[in-house]
Amino acid sequence: MGILILACLLGNAGFDIYNADRMQGIDPTYPFNMYAETINRWNGEGTSNEIPRMTTKRDNLNHRTSDLFLEKGDFLRLKNVVLGYTLPAALTSRLGVSKARFYVTGQNVFVLTGYSGMDPELGYTDGNLQLNVDYAQYPQSRSWTIGTTITF
Repeated sequence: MGILILACLLGNAGFDIYNADRMQGIDPTYPFNMYAETINRWNGEGTSNEIPRMTTKRDNLNHRTSDLFLEKGDFLRLKNVVLGYTLPAALTSRLGVSKARFYVTGQNVFVLTGYSGMDPELGYTDGNLQLNVDYAQYPQSRSWTIGTTITF
């Protein structure tokens, strides 16, 4: 009888992620939409030194692999949460049931991170040579379940 609260937190700290999606997102030679931050690119003295100048010439290596796209991957995720309530026996006996429980379950409820990509828990492939490389995979889905368990 009563309230049930279960939670599973998952986290990781002390690692870096190579944000290859961002690298492509600020490169005008890739055939995708560009990141909005590209508007703040370097375009002369006194402007941004964070985003390379925009050019379609590949010989200057402005948009090649570099530590510009390396980010801290630390995160804390609420992976699972269950909130439940079991009705008191005095009430269930009047309803003609021996037990009744109502619950809400959440998967991937939230993630706290400073990482600018979609999900710090993902890598490019599950191969050992590309761990911590983010090429914009789909983030983990969030789902909610509402239910009841009734025992007669």
